[in-house]
Amino acid sequence: AFPLTAGSNNIVVAAAYQRLIDLYDLYQDSTLTQEYKGGVDVISPGAAIQIVPEFAIGAAFNIWTGSVDYTLDYEASDNNDVDINNLAKFSGFNINIGALATFDKFKIGAVAKTPLSLTEKWKPADTEFEYKFKFPMTFGFGISFQPNDNLTLAADVDVRPYSNTDIEDVDNDTTYTAEYDNTTQFRVGLEYLVITESNVFPVRLGFHTDPLIQNPFYPLSEEKTTGLFFSGGFGVIVGNIWFDAAYELGMLKATLDNYESTDGTYNYVDNLEYKEMTHNIILSAIVHF
Repeated sequence: AFPLTAGSNNIVVAAAYQRLIDLYDLYQDSTLTQEYKGGVDVISPGAAIQIVPEFAIGAAFNIWTGSVDYTLDYEASDNNDVDINNLAKFSGFNINIGALATFDKFKIGAVAKTPLSLTEKWKPADTEFEYKFKFPMTFGFGISFQPNDNLTLAADVDVRPYSNTDIEDVDNDTTYTAEYDNTTQFRVGLEYLVITESNVFPVRLGFHTDPLIQNPFYPLSEEKTTGLFFSGGFGVIVGNIWFDAAYELGMLKATLDNYESTDGTYNYVDNLEYKEMTHNIILSAIVHF
């Protein structure tokens, strides 16, 4: 990110690269190892302008790309091993448009993400298959409150009407509606600045929900996952470097149709429920030049 001025207006230009969908998967048993590596990445140049001191608007232009490699290794022999680079390749484009308004101790933000047509070209052998995942517009809004110089409270909501997603089979010239559920994500958090003579120590707490649809690119089952996540962390500001660390506890619940083993036999079960706890440690640093 790079700040500029145009007359009395502040302008920021920026660029980002991030992996938004990680498609890594690994299966191992005594006879074979099967592994997918890769994901869907986004390159996002963007800019924002402060029109008046109380109001700013901006946009990011998202170039979607990425690929998946596949390997299959048999323990007993190398004769049937499989190694496919670029088993799947992805491309697409959409725009995020945002606005931020400041009212004394309050800030209110909103974002709209234009519809995305994400193309997947899947080439397991000599034949290539092409699909287009047509995701609808999504949007979100949030608010923060700063009662004093040390404390900030924030909350936001992200609305994703995924039930309106269409999947186009380009080769067969057919389009059908994906069986995805609408999802809404809520996030709340607070930050308190502990200020000393030489340093500033931010302390943070957060909570968010994470409703997920099944993996759209390899939907092995009709699965829906809901999650509750709690996090806590702190930061240290030393000169022009801002260090951050956080711990996140996640409680996930997945409902899917699958086979369940009972007394050595496998029976098909509807709405089988799985529960899982996750633990993440996040480290980051921001450097100001």
